[in-house]
Amino acid sequence: YCQSCRAKRKVLDKEGSEKLYQVLMKKVRPMLVTCKNLSALGSGDIFSSQALSRFYQTLSKEEFPDLELLIITNAQLLTKEKWEEFSNLHGMTIDLVISIDAAKKETYEVIRRGGSWEVLNQNMDAIGEWRRQKQIRSLQINFLVQRKNYLEMEEFLLLGKKWGADRIEFQKMA
Repeated sequence: YCQSCRAKRKVLDKEGSEKLYQVLMKKVRPMLVTCKNLSALGSGDIFSSQALSRFYQTLSKEEFPDLELLIITNAQLLTKEKWEEFSNLHGMTIDLVISIDAAKKETYEVIRRGGSWEVLNQNMDAIGEWRRQKQIRSLQINFLVQRKNYLEMEEFLLLGKKWGADRIEFQKMA
C-alpha cells in the first residue's frame, strides 16, 4: 500500500473474496475463450488477492491458447516459489509491469510502505532471469516521480538494465 495509492491496506474479507472469485469464475472466465488480453487489479496485486490468485490458477495455455496476460505487481510476493505455484501460466504470453518507484533502500521502504528492498531485489533478479529465458514476453518497471525519489532516476535506469527490463516508465505524480 504505497503512499501514492492509499493511506491504509485494503483487503477483502473471506466472504467478499469468495464472492469475487465466484463472479470471476461465472462471468469472466467464460468470456476468456474469445478474449485476447486479460489484465486485473491495476490498483493492487493479484498475488495478494486470494480471489484473483485462485482465478489465475485456473487458467492455462491449453484452454486459452490466444490469451495474453498483463500482470501488474510490486514484486514483493512474486518469489520463485510463487512462480512455481502458478506453473499453469507457464507457456502463456505474459507481460509483467512492476511498480518500484525508487533505486535505493531508504527511499523504497518509505515510498513503498511495507515493502522490503532486499525481497524486491531477490525477486527482481529471478524475474530478470525469467525474462532472459523468455518465460515472460516483456518486463516493464515503473517509477512514479516525486519529491522523495527524483534524484534516483538515473540509478533506476541502471537497475532496469541489470534486470533486463524491456521498458522503464517514469510517471509524473498527479
